[in-house]
Amino acid sequence: MELTRDTLVIAKPRLMGADLGEEIILLHLDKGIYFGLGNVAARIWELLKRPVRVGDIEQSLLEEYDVEPEKCREELIKLITRLLEEDLAEVQSE
Repeated sequence: MELTRDTLVIAKPRLMGADLGEEIILLHLDKGIYFGLGNVAARIWELLKRPVRVGDIEQSLLEEYDVEPEKCREELIKLITRLLEEDLAEVQSE
């Protein structure tokens, strides 16, 4: 699936997380696997706790961090794609 700015995504509900300051550790309850998310990825994870458009996440990151728009978009798409592949997030329909 190709992610666009209008793609609506949300974190999967059957996950447990622990905030370790600069990092969030996630436990996928069904798979029994841990995942670590660093500083910016942890912020993205916070935004994914409710249905949110990829473009809205990008806008939040551009406002909060000193990052070039193209680099932000590229890294954001990579992370969300990985979260989808690892069954940590899902795309929602309208």
